[in-house]
Amino acid sequence: MRWFKQRDRFNQTPRVGSQVFYGPGGGTHVELVIEVGSDYIKTIGGNTSGSYDGKYHEGNGVYRKTINRGSSRIYGYGHPRYTAEVNPVTGPIYDPPGYPGKLLKLGSKSRFLIKFQKRMKQLGYELAADGVFGPKTLAVVKTFQRKASLAADGVIGPSTWAAAWSTK
Repeated sequence: MRWFKQRDRFNQTPRVGSQVFYGPGGGTHVELVIEVGSDYIKTIGGNTSGSYDGKYHEGNGVYRKTINRGSSRIYGYGHPRYTAEVNPVTGPIYDPPGYPGKLLKLGSKSRFLIKFQKRMKQLGYELAADGVFGPKTLAVVKTFQRKASLAADGVIGPSTWAAAWSTK
């Protein structure tokens, strides 16, 4: 956990592929986040014992669990930087197409914007890949930025561009 904190990669927001730290000061137990919902996280953890959802485990095993995001047991989340390798949860991480070198914002028209819009569609957003940055694209960009823990300014800059291809 200290390693994540020293590198400014520790916070209270879960992401798929993050490590969740439990207990006072985060020193009791660690698990891998495999799914994030609005009020829960699903994890995989080893050497687990105790009762989870009425199921008792004796330890010495690896278990999937669903935990309430508001649980007082959760201390915080460490976010590994998966690069050019494979995220153990989401699969291969692909390098993003080259950033166009200029901010894309409301009113922009660009072939690079088509790439970004197609990527948002792959991530489940309903959006036309027409290369025009209109109100619908603005709404999707802001929503995506919030989910990616970025400033939701509605502008596609280098950070938003890179996050689009590092998110599943």
